[in-house]
Amino acid sequence: MGKGLEDTLRAKEIFLSSIN
Repeated sequence: MGKGLEDTLRAKEIFLSSIN
């Protein structure tokens, strides 16, 4: 469960950095 949350935050980081 915790790992899933980490993966979500990681994906969010990558998504945001790919926008900039």
